[in-house]
Amino acid sequence: MLAGLLIGNGPTVVAQSADALSWPNRVIDTHRVGEVSPVVTGIAIRPGVSEAIVVGDDHTLHLVDTNNGRLIQTLPGHEDWIRTIAFSPKGDTLLTAGSDRRILKWDLQTQRWGIFASGNSSIEAIAYSPDGNLVAAVGFESKLRIYDGRTGRSQTALDCPCSDLRAVAFSADGTKLAAGGRSGQLLIWENRNGKWNPVSQEVIHQQRIHGLSFIGSDRVVSISEDRTVHLADLGSAAGSGVVATMPSKLYSLAIISPDLIACGSSDNRIHLIDLQEKKSIGYLESHQGTVSSLAFAEGKLVSGSYDGETRVWQAQAGIAVASNQLNRPSAEPSASFDLPALGVGSVGVGTTSERSASQPNASPPLLPIRSIR
Repeated sequence: MLAGLLIGNGPTVVAQSADALSWPNRVIDTHRVGEVSPVVTGIAIRPGVSEAIVVGDDHTLHLVDTNNGRLIQTLPGHEDWIRTIAFSPKGDTLLTAGSDRRILKWDLQTQRWGIFASGNSSIEAIAYSPDGNLVAAVGFESKLRIYDGRTGRSQTALDCPCSDLRAVAFSADGTKLAAGGRSGQLLIWENRNGKWNPVSQEVIHQQRIHGLSFIGSDRVVSISEDRTVHLADLGSAAGSGVVATMPSKLYSLAIISPDLIACGSSDNRIHLIDLQEKKSIGYLESHQGTVSSLAFAEGKLVSGSYDGETRVWQAQAGIAVASNQLNRPSAEPSASFDLPALGVGSVGVGTTSERSASQPNASPPLLPIRSIR
């Protein structure tokens, strides 16, 4: 058992008003001239590379350069709103999922993609384990599903007391798994001898949880529509409770350092919260809609909004920026990749008929990546 796992409520801390922060930022080009920019609902930064994938309601992946803000390529594949996105720890494989009830796998080394897994409901959040061996997925059902990270084969389904789950995360050591959603419960499992056992179903929020993340292996930070930021210390109930209550509903979360997080809010701002001091240190503003997506790595914060804009912010001096090492094992940075510059509507040399038969321990068959840029 984990010591002191029951989550204490703690005193409510109302975040003090803070000034706007002057972080340089620029709009990233995620669409072609003349097109309507998509509502952004997912962002992931590729480990070790100045590239990010942006997804949303246009059913398309947008590969962008976070250094110059340019659109590199747009990639079709989904048939409905893309809700969530995750890179493998090494950055060579990408998973995307959403309202079409499918998880797609994009192999960035072989330039091929395919269906990783599929289900019966919209998929709202996915996460890789730190070693890349497992993938967890949640959505509009009362199951947390765990897949083999290479083949996509279902390994287990964990029962949840909520059928609207919006967030899922592995701990840094891969032994714990957390999820949350409409019920406001923080659901935690621990892997003991190869079996995932429920450890807690504590109600920590009064409304839907929209984001959560492990900080290391024993702390879980979560944000909610109830406007609160909660920190759960799995080793000490005394260290758990509400860290801050914000002015507006919170919809996105990014870890900047072990004691600093960024929260996207319905007031169109990105709030930076010091977890140790339990206070806001300031906010970033430029968006004209709810900040629905955040990702942070190597000193850059990438934000997406319902206003259709994606922005990249450069963290300023004095901000600790070690978050890219918090939830994955150390590894050599992967090399940058260049997707083929195929014409609009064109496909690579492979065809559907060339897909190999699925073997018991084989990766799912993949199709050539097609670009519509």
